[in-house]
Amino acid sequence: MNKEKERKYNALVQAVKNCPKLDSCNSGGGIQLEHCPFCGEINLWTYWQGGYEHLDADILLVGQDWGNFETEDKSRFQRENCYMYGNENKTDKNLCELFKEIDSSFDLENDLNTYKKVFFTNFVLCYRRGRISCGFKARWRNNCSEYFSQLAEIIEPKVILCLGKNAFDGVIRSGTPASIPEGRYNSIIEGGPVEVTFGGHKAMVFPLAHCGAVGTMNRNRYDKSVKGKEPLFLQKQDWGKIKQYM
Repeated sequence: MNKEKERKYNALVQAVKNCPKLDSCNSGGGIQLEHCPFCGEINLWTYWQGGYEHLDADILLVGQDWGNFETEDKSRFQRENCYMYGNENKTDKNLCELFKEIDSSFDLENDLNTYKKVFFTNFVLCYRRGRISCGFKARWRNNCSEYFSQLAEIIEPKVILCLGKNAFDGVIRSGTPASIPEGRYNSIIEGGPVEVTFGGHKAMVFPLAHCGAVGTMNRNRYDKSVKGKEPLFLQKQDWGKIKQYM
């Protein structure tokens, strides 16, 4: 294990725990964010795949933000337990299926966080209080930008996979993108990855649809080729393009 990476990651985790920007995130009313008192990683999603032994990961997966942690079974976030044990969340199950398009040997549904080439995080690193969906605020993304940039510099992934437009926008603006694609998000997805530099490291950043019900519906919208196909048909095609960059 790279001790310098471990030291930097630990410092980043502590900085996130003590982030002074929470009042800024919560200004103006509406949905409020809070810190998670029991998370010992950069993000609760990191307990599924990630953490101190994954700091040389080739794949950095980025979601938008987490819902209310108080509703979670906290045993999922203990290293001796599988994150997916007893987890019937359709979004998570879809993600397991999509990862097989990168490598058919991936079995994220039954794995005890041993795929060291993979690291999961959300872009926004605080947690919603109460309401768990909709109402995303750009200032959340802006306030977490420096933390994501530091994480990408530490891990130095080959590819960064962004689930949804808000995650993609946050990631590319946290570094120095070779270009900033414009237009409908489905067109951006179909345009392929964007090279982004974080510090001195370059990674290929993939815009991808979120694998929840709304994200899948939006990915399939207006595309006649999906008629009669399974809901993840287009997303599997998108994910199948990732392996050539590994």
